[in-house]
Amino acid sequence: MHSLGPRVRFAAPLIALHWVTLILIACVYALMEFRSIFPKGSPNYLLMRNWHYALGISIWLMTFARLGIRIATGRPAITPRPPSWQERAAWVVEVLLYVLLLSVPLLGWLMMNAGDRQPWFFGLQLPTLMQANSELRPQFKQWHIWIADVGYALIALHAAAALWHHFVQRDDTIKRMMFSRRRPSRWL
Repeated sequence: MHSLGPRVRFAAPLIALHWVTLILIACVYALMEFRSIFPKGSPNYLLMRNWHYALGISIWLMTFARLGIRIATGRPAITPRPPSWQERAAWVVEVLLYVLLLSVPLLGWLMMNAGDRQPWFFGLQLPTLMQANSELRPQFKQWHIWIADVGYALIALHAAAALWHHFVQRDDTIKRMMFSRRRPSRWL
């Protein structure tokens, strides 16, 4: 039987998507940071670049799913409740993280199209969002890189705040994004 009290954790699909997204973000960043270990244009360099594209689009698609689930299920309250300025700051960082997760892959896609290239997504060629444009390509690339670089700071801030809440404020912020170890009780 389900409890009629307030929810203490985010919805399970949202928790799963949160942690899968984290793993994919780490992979996407690593693929681009370490691609220079191979000569530009070599098969291994191109393989890393193509995985970067595919995982980036995966993050983009999962973000739409996350937003849908998040809107549908809401947010469990933090116990004990933090000061209102912390709640506002958390909301701002959450919005900025969603902007990051939606804009960086889209800018990469636009950058490729502007350079007269089509991204591939696990064997599927993605549609063209815009025609080739050599003037816009550098601008899309610059925005893609800049926002991705800001992502390092946002992700670090998000993680640091969660750890602060857990170890210093001793509230249930992190527990809300963890799966329950307790099995639900069932009627026999």
